[in-house]
Amino acid sequence: MNKFIKQLHRLIIITFLILTVIPWCCAPKESGAVLDVEETYGLVNVSVCNLRPSPAHNTELISQALMGTPLKILKMQSGWYFVQTPESYEGWVDSQAIHEMTLAEFEDWKKSDRIIYTEKYGDITGDTTSMHIISDIVAGALIRVEGVGTGYYRVVLPDDSKGYIPSNDAALFDEWLSVTIPAEENLGRCARLFTGIPYLWGGTSSKAFDCSGFIKTVYYLNGIILARDASQQFMYGIKISKEAYPDSLRVGDLMFFGHYKDGKPRPTHVGMYIGDTEFIHASGRVKVNSLDSTRSNFSRSRRDAFLGVRRIIGAEPGEGLQPVSTHPWYD
Repeated sequence: MNKFIKQLHRLIIITFLILTVIPWCCAPKESGAVLDVEETYGLVNVSVCNLRPSPAHNTELISQALMGTPLKILKMQSGWYFVQTPESYEGWVDSQAIHEMTLAEFEDWKKSDRIIYTEKYGDITGDTTSMHIISDIVAGALIRVEGVGTGYYRVVLPDDSKGYIPSNDAALFDEWLSVTIPAEENLGRCARLFTGIPYLWGGTSSKAFDCSGFIKTVYYLNGIILARDASQQFMYGIKISKEAYPDSLRVGDLMFFGHYKDGKPRPTHVGMYIGDTEFIHASGRVKVNSLDSTRSNFSRSRRDAFLGVRRIIGAEPGEGLQPVSTHPWYD
């Protein structure tokens, strides 16, 4: 009897293995593997797409990219692309927000007629008379233009959807590149247009900003691609000591705030000097403060955390500070 029980027990184990282990081994694998991609590009196909540190919507927002921004696709995984932005920032993007292109298609796009959106935000409509909306759009978006009419551009989105934009709200990209420079007056005026826009960690669009995203956007709209984060922006430009504030500062200078660790400055916040002791920055919302204790908008916390200044105007172009006109992904 004992021998029979042992044989029965062995038979049950073998049956279990057949029903569980073998089907698992033979089952088709999930498509969650990370696949490297060679020389593949894409364009952002929504007004603003979100970059995340992992391929999941419930992870931190680390940055954003605007419609028409060229991205290099480095990896693919389960409906997500791991991408690199023009300022060399990397993150995961929902693939539905990106129109993938071959290298040949990307080169054709760079040669195409394009417009850059210059208003804070607006809509792309299905025609010139109705309010049928194809997509919303924000400042800095780049779109291919198919035709020019009286008072409007006929545009083509990256996914080949077509619509219309008022011509007063945009500029032909090539013409914009030829005349746009980071002049003090232009930077100050551009920055003030965003006053009151709410703060969003990772935000880099006129819908919402974080501190460095605000600075990056203002400079991009004036023809310069800056590094993404405050700690990175602190590394570039002409170094100016904090003792130069306010007398020797110029509109457009970047003011950095943070603390010291092991004797080294650790910037955690950035704003832009706009003259008369004042700087504009994204903190809660885009607003203007001063380090002058006699002013009504004096910020004691920022005064105490002031680290120094970097001047972008007149600085040597290069990594972390590159004109849009010379970036190989745009032209």
